[in-house]
Amino acid sequence: MQVTAHEFTDGRGSPIEPQRLSVGRQLYSEADDNDWIVTSVLGEGRFKAIRKDMIDTTTKLSDLLSLMPLLNSGVGLSNS
Repeated sequence: MQVTAHEFTDGRGSPIEPQRLSVGRQLYSEADDNDWIVTSVLGEGRFKAIRKDMIDTTTKLSDLLSLMPLLNSGVGLSNS
C-alpha cells in the first residue's frame, strides 16, 4: 500500500514527520485502527507499508524486508 505520512501517527497521537520515515518503522493509522510497518520510503512523505498483523510473527522483520525489492517489482505475481 502506498500512502503519505500525514495519514499516520506514531501510536501516541503525534503525527509522523516525513523526514523521520524509515524502513522498519511502525506507524499507526487511525483511519483503519491498524499498525503498519514501513517497507519502502519513496520520498516527499510517501512510503509503502504492510499491515503489521499480516506479518507472520515467526518471520524476522529483516527477512521480510529483504524480500521487498522482489515483491515491489511484481516478479512472481499473477492475475489468476
